[in-house]
Amino acid sequence: MLKSAICSNIAMNNDMDKDRVEVLWRRIVIATNTLSTQLITDKKFPQAIEMLETMATLLDTDFIQSQDCKQELYGILKDSNAHYYSKRGKPSAALQYIISATNTEKTRKVKTSISGKAFNIQLARCYLHRACILKQLNRFNESMKAMKRVLMMVDSHLIDDMLQKSSNSEISDASSKYDSIDPQVIALLSVTYHNIAVIQIILGHIGDACISSQNCRRLCRLCISITSRYVPQFEETHMKAIYEMSNMLRSKQTEEQAIVFQKLVTELFD
Repeated sequence: MLKSAICSNIAMNNDMDKDRVEVLWRRIVIATNTLSTQLITDKKFPQAIEMLETMATLLDTDFIQSQDCKQELYGILKDSNAHYYSKRGKPSAALQYIISATNTEKTRKVKTSISGKAFNIQLARCYLHRACILKQLNRFNESMKAMKRVLMMVDSHLIDDMLQKSSNSEISDASSKYDSIDPQVIALLSVTYHNIAVIQIILGHIGDACISSQNCRRLCRLCISITSRYVPQFEETHMKAIYEMSNMLRSKQTEEQAIVFQKLVTELFD
Protein backbone atom coordinates (compact mmCIF):
# COMPACT_ATOMS: atom_id res chain seq x y z
CA MET A 1 0.00 0.00 0.00
CA LEU A 2 2.81 2.40 0.90
CA LYS A 3 4.68 1.56 -2.31
CA SER A 4 1.55 2.13 -4.38
CA ALA A 5 0.86 5.49 -2.76
CA ILE A 6 4.43 6.74 -3.18
CA CYS A 7 4.69 5.50 -6.77
CA SER A 8 1.44 7.35 -7.58
CA ASN A 9 2.84 10.46 -5.93
CA ILE A 10 6.02 10.23 -8.02
CA ALA A 11 4.04 9.59 -11.25
CA MET A 12 1.85 12.67 -10.69
CA ASN A 13 4.89 14.83 -10.00
CA ASN A 14 7.29 14.18 -12.85
CA ASP A 15 9.31 17.22 -11.90
CA MET A 16 9.71 16.07 -8.28
CA ASP A 17 13.16 16.71 -6.88
CA LYS A 18 15.41 13.61 -6.96
CA ASP A 19 16.27 14.03 -3.29
CA ARG A 20 12.56 14.02 -2.43
CA VAL A 21 12.03 10.85 -4.49
CA GLU A 22 14.95 9.20 -2.68
CA VAL A 23 13.50 10.07 0.73
CA LEU A 24 10.12 8.59 -0.25
CA TRP A 25 11.69 5.43 -1.70
CA ARG A 26 13.84 5.00 1.40
CA ARG A 27 10.63 4.97 3.45
CA ILE A 28 9.33 2.07 1.35
CA VAL A 29 12.51 0.08 1.94
CA ILE A 30 12.54 0.80 5.70
CA ALA A 31 8.84 -0.11 5.97
CA THR A 32 9.50 -3.39 4.14
CA ASN A 33 12.35 -4.15 6.52
CA THR A 34 10.14 -3.41 9.53
CA LEU A 35 7.52 -5.83 8.23
CA SER A 36 10.12 -8.54 7.61
CA THR A 37 11.53 -8.11 11.13
CA GLN A 38 8.06 -8.48 12.64
CA LEU A 39 7.40 -11.59 10.54
CA ILE A 40 10.69 -13.09 11.76
CA THR A 41 9.71 -12.32 15.35
CA ASP A 42 6.33 -14.00 14.74
CA LYS A 43 8.18 -17.01 13.22
CA LYS A 44 6.37 -16.59 9.90
CA PHE A 45 9.52 -17.49 8.04
CA PRO A 46 8.18 -18.07 4.46
CA GLN A 47 6.53 -14.63 4.49
CA ALA A 48 9.61 -13.09 6.11
CA ILE A 49 12.05 -14.33 3.46
CA GLU A 50 9.63 -13.21 0.74
CA MET A 51 9.58 -9.73 2.29
CA LEU A 52 13.38 -9.65 2.47
CA GLU A 53 13.54 -10.58 -1.21
CA THR A 54 11.09 -7.76 -1.93
CA MET A 55 13.35 -5.38 -0.03
CA ALA A 56 16.33 -6.45 -2.14
CA THR A 57 14.27 -5.83 -5.31
CA LEU A 58 13.29 -2.36 -4.09
CA LEU A 59 16.95 -1.52 -3.55
CA ASP A 60 17.77 -2.43 -7.15
CA THR A 61 16.42 0.85 -8.51
CA ASP A 62 17.62 4.21 -9.78
CA PHE A 63 15.36 6.04 -7.33
CA ILE A 64 18.18 5.90 -4.76
CA GLN A 65 21.12 7.93 -6.04
CA SER A 66 23.05 8.54 -2.83
CA GLN A 67 25.80 5.97 -2.33
CA ASP A 68 25.63 6.37 1.44
CA CYS A 69 21.87 5.79 1.45
CA LYS A 70 22.31 2.61 -0.61
CA GLN A 71 25.07 1.40 1.71
CA GLU A 72 22.89 2.11 4.74
CA LEU A 73 19.93 0.17 3.33
CA TYR A 74 22.04 -2.74 2.08
CA GLY A 75 23.63 -2.94 5.53
CA ILE A 76 20.17 -3.07 7.12
CA LEU A 77 19.09 -5.77 4.64
CA LYS A 78 22.12 -7.92 5.47
CA ASP A 79 21.50 -7.40 9.19
CA SER A 80 17.88 -8.54 8.76
CA ASN A 81 19.02 -11.60 6.81
CA ALA A 82 21.37 -12.41 9.69
CA HIS A 83 18.40 -12.09 12.08
CA TYR A 84 16.35 -14.42 9.86
CA TYR A 85 18.95 -17.18 9.74
CA SER A 86 19.69 -16.82 13.44
CA LYS A 87 16.03 -17.38 14.29
CA ARG A 88 15.90 -20.32 11.88
CA GLY A 89 18.67 -21.98 13.91
CA LYS A 90 21.35 -21.46 11.25
CA PRO A 91 23.92 -19.32 13.10
CA SER A 92 26.78 -20.07 10.69
CA ALA A 93 24.82 -18.56 7.79
CA ALA A 94 23.72 -15.71 10.06
CA LEU A 95 27.34 -14.97 10.98
CA GLN A 96 28.31 -14.54 7.32
CA TYR A 97 25.51 -12.01 6.81
CA ILE A 98 26.30 -10.02 9.96
CA ILE A 99 30.01 -9.86 9.09
CA SER A 100 29.03 -8.51 5.67
CA ALA A 101 26.63 -6.02 7.28
CA THR A 102 29.36 -4.86 9.65
CA ASN A 103 31.83 -4.37 6.79
CA THR A 104 29.22 -2.41 4.83
CA GLU A 105 28.60 -0.09 7.78
CA LYS A 106 32.32 0.49 8.28
CA THR A 107 32.56 2.01 4.79
CA ARG A 108 29.81 4.57 5.37
CA LYS A 109 30.83 8.20 5.68
CA VAL A 110 27.67 9.76 7.10
CA LYS A 111 27.12 9.01 10.79
CA THR A 112 24.43 9.90 13.25
CA SER A 113 25.37 12.12 16.18
CA ILE A 114 25.89 11.41 19.85
CA SER A 115 26.89 14.25 22.17
CA GLY A 116 27.83 16.25 19.09
CA LYS A 117 30.30 13.56 17.97
CA ALA A 118 30.19 11.21 15.00
CA PHE A 119 28.58 7.89 15.94
CA ASN A 120 27.23 5.10 13.75
CA ILE A 121 24.47 3.46 15.79
CA GLN A 122 23.76 0.89 13.05
CA LEU A 123 27.39 -0.28 13.22
CA ALA A 124 27.03 -0.64 17.00
CA ARG A 125 23.86 -2.70 16.43
CA CYS A 126 25.77 -4.93 14.01
CA TYR A 127 28.39 -5.67 16.69
CA LEU A 128 25.62 -6.45 19.20
CA HIS A 129 23.83 -8.77 16.77
CA ARG A 130 27.16 -10.38 15.90
CA ALA A 131 27.69 -11.08 19.61
CA CYS A 132 24.28 -12.79 19.81
CA ILE A 133 25.10 -15.05 16.86
CA LEU A 134 28.52 -15.92 18.28
CA LYS A 135 26.76 -16.88 21.53
CA GLN A 136 24.57 -19.26 19.51
CA LEU A 137 27.78 -20.84 18.23
CA ASN A 138 29.08 -21.13 21.84
CA ARG A 139 31.94 -18.77 20.97
CA PHE A 140 31.53 -16.88 24.20
CA ASN A 141 34.86 -15.06 24.34
CA GLU A 142 34.41 -13.68 20.83
CA SER A 143 30.86 -12.69 21.73
CA MET A 144 32.13 -10.75 24.74
CA LYS A 145 34.71 -8.96 22.58
CA ALA A 146 32.00 -7.86 20.16
CA MET A 147 29.86 -6.44 22.98
CA LYS A 148 32.82 -4.70 24.59
CA ARG A 149 33.35 -3.06 21.20
CA VAL A 150 29.86 -1.56 21.51
CA LEU A 151 30.65 -0.20 24.98
CA MET A 152 33.96 1.23 23.75
CA MET A 153 32.25 2.94 20.79
CA VAL A 154 29.85 4.77 23.09
CA ASP A 155 32.25 5.46 25.95
CA SER A 156 34.90 6.96 23.67
CA HIS A 157 32.41 9.63 22.64
CA LEU A 158 31.22 10.14 26.21
CA ILE A 159 34.81 10.64 27.38
CA ASP A 160 35.46 13.19 24.62
CA ASP A 161 32.29 15.03 25.56
CA MET A 162 33.09 15.03 29.28
CA LEU A 163 36.62 16.35 28.59
CA GLN A 164 35.16 19.12 26.47
CA LYS A 165 32.73 20.07 29.25
CA SER A 166 35.58 20.00 31.77
CA SER A 167 37.66 22.36 29.60
CA ASN A 168 34.66 24.69 29.51
CA SER A 169 34.48 24.58 33.34
CA GLU A 170 31.14 22.80 33.24
CA ILE A 171 30.32 20.67 36.25
CA SER A 172 29.09 17.16 35.55
CA ASP A 173 28.53 14.07 37.66
CA ALA A 174 27.85 10.41 37.02
CA SER A 175 24.09 10.90 37.09
CA SER A 176 24.30 13.30 34.13
CA LYS A 177 26.62 11.07 32.09
CA TYR A 178 23.85 10.01 29.70
CA ASP A 179 21.73 13.18 29.76
CA SER A 180 22.66 14.26 26.23
CA ILE A 181 22.54 10.78 24.71
CA ASP A 182 19.86 9.62 22.27
CA PRO A 183 17.47 7.21 24.09
CA GLN A 184 18.05 4.71 21.27
CA VAL A 185 21.72 4.59 22.21
CA ILE A 186 20.92 4.17 25.92
CA ALA A 187 18.59 1.29 25.00
CA LEU A 188 21.39 -0.27 22.97
CA LEU A 189 23.72 -0.03 25.96
CA SER A 190 21.09 -1.54 28.24
CA VAL A 191 20.62 -4.58 26.00
CA THR A 192 24.40 -4.93 25.63
CA TYR A 193 24.94 -5.01 29.39
CA HIS A 194 22.13 -7.57 29.72
CA ASN A 195 23.68 -9.86 27.12
CA ILE A 196 27.09 -9.50 28.77
CA ALA A 197 25.52 -10.57 32.08
CA VAL A 198 24.01 -13.66 30.41
CA ILE A 199 27.40 -14.82 29.13
CA GLN A 200 29.08 -14.01 32.45
CA ILE A 201 26.55 -16.28 34.18
CA ILE A 202 27.30 -19.05 31.67
CA LEU A 203 31.04 -18.65 32.25
CA GLY A 204 30.60 -18.59 36.04
CA HIS A 205 31.67 -14.95 36.49
CA ILE A 206 28.79 -14.33 38.87
CA GLY A 207 30.06 -11.17 40.58
CA ASP A 208 30.64 -9.50 37.21
CA ALA A 209 27.22 -10.70 36.05
CA CYS A 210 25.53 -8.98 39.02
CA ILE A 211 27.25 -5.70 38.14
CA SER A 212 26.42 -5.99 34.43
CA SER A 213 22.76 -6.81 35.06
CA GLN A 214 22.53 -3.90 37.47
CA ASN A 215 24.02 -1.56 34.86
CA CYS A 216 21.46 -2.90 32.41
CA ARG A 217 18.54 -2.16 34.75
CA ARG A 218 19.76 1.36 35.59
CA LEU A 219 20.14 2.28 31.93
CA CYS A 220 16.80 0.67 31.14
CA ARG A 221 15.07 3.09 33.50
CA LEU A 222 16.48 6.04 31.52
CA CYS A 223 14.75 4.93 28.32
CA ILE A 224 11.81 2.91 29.64
CA SER A 225 9.54 3.95 26.76
CA ILE A 226 11.82 1.98 24.41
CA THR A 227 12.94 -0.87 26.69
CA SER A 228 9.67 -1.61 28.53
CA ARG A 229 9.09 -4.83 26.55
CA TYR A 230 12.51 -6.12 27.66
CA VAL A 231 12.02 -5.41 31.38
CA PRO A 232 10.74 -8.92 32.32
CA GLN A 233 13.77 -10.52 30.64
CA PHE A 234 16.15 -8.05 32.26
CA GLU A 235 14.66 -8.75 35.68
CA GLU A 236 14.81 -12.52 35.16
CA THR A 237 18.50 -12.35 34.28
CA HIS A 238 19.19 -10.07 37.24
CA MET A 239 17.46 -12.44 39.67
CA LYS A 240 19.35 -15.36 38.15
CA ALA A 241 22.64 -13.56 38.83
CA ILE A 242 21.59 -12.78 42.42
CA TYR A 243 20.47 -16.38 42.94
CA GLU A 244 23.79 -17.74 41.64
CA MET A 245 25.67 -15.29 43.86
CA SER A 246 23.68 -16.48 46.90
CA ASN A 247 24.40 -20.12 46.06
CA MET A 248 28.08 -19.38 45.67
CA LEU A 249 28.21 -17.63 49.06
CA ARG A 250 26.22 -20.39 50.74
CA SER A 251 28.73 -23.01 49.62
CA LYS A 252 31.61 -21.03 51.14
CA GLN A 253 30.01 -19.65 54.29
CA THR A 254 27.90 -20.87 57.17
CA GLU A 255 24.14 -20.68 56.70
CA GLU A 256 23.91 -17.62 58.94
CA GLN A 257 26.71 -15.81 57.10
CA ALA A 258 25.16 -16.72 53.76
CA ILE A 259 21.82 -15.17 54.78
CA VAL A 260 23.53 -11.92 55.79
CA PHE A 261 25.53 -11.81 52.56
CA GLN A 262 22.40 -12.56 50.55
CA LYS A 263 20.62 -9.59 52.09
CA LEU A 264 23.60 -7.34 51.38
CA VAL A 265 23.85 -8.51 47.79
CA THR A 266 20.13 -8.03 47.21
CA GLU A 267 20.25 -4.50 48.59
CA LEU A 268 23.40 -3.66 46.64
CA PHE A 269 22.01 -4.79 43.32
CA ASP A 270 18.36 -3.78 43.81
